[in-house]
Amino acid sequence: SAEAATVRLKLLASLTQEAAAAAQQIGSRFHIDPVPWYHRAETLADLPALAAAVWRDRRIRARYASWTSSCRRTLDPFGLVQKGGLWYLVAAWRGKPRTYRVAHLSAVEVLDAAAHRPDGFELAAHWAIAVHSFEDRLLAQIADVRISEEGERILRAVMPAAAEMVVLSKRPGDRPGWFAAQIPYETVDYSARQILRLGREVEVLAPPELSAAVAAEAAAVASCYRQDA
Repeated sequence: SAEAATVRLKLLASLTQEAAAAAQQIGSRFHIDPVPWYHRAETLADLPALAAAVWRDRRIRARYASWTSSCRRTLDPFGLVQKGGLWYLVAAWRGKPRTYRVAHLSAVEVLDAAAHRPDGFELAAHWAIAVHSFEDRLLAQIADVRISEEGERILRAVMPAAAEMVVLSKRPGDRPGWFAAQIPYETVDYSARQILRLGREVEVLAPPELSAAVAAEAAAVASCYRQDA
């Protein structure tokens, strides 16, 4: 972005001639692009203000739009994290650390009041625990499936966490190139659509409600194409 380019130029200008030359050489040989394939970088107008608040230990007031509602909150920011090309703010609300997607924050005001940062708070350690807890809550249910070698390959690309469980649980199947395994899943309706990303390379055996949801979704898709034919 333009802001990043400006910061880069300021940093280069502050270095000695030798250090600046080394930095330029590194920049010409190594490049990091954190945005996944087929995705676009988010427009984050409030990111500089959030970074300033984090750096200066200042409280912020902002509007946050979650999946279900929108609210205005006063937060104590602890740090910013970039994961998979997306930015997140770790901040306390009513004394409890929470995670906020930066793209869902708006109307950010940096306040004069000092933020309360707990003694000994380590952002990296907190983030590792938060990610683990989030994934455990999100993928708490287990499904029995029949999956092909090609299905496992696709799963590694689209749902790596689920692929890990498949690798650990798989056992020989009833036909060549296929095996039985377990995969974690979220809500039934959402997971039915996710499982269909594997096409005919997977079959849900249990629970019956997930199997029925996958069948209903597949039938609905097939019906759309029959109507267009």
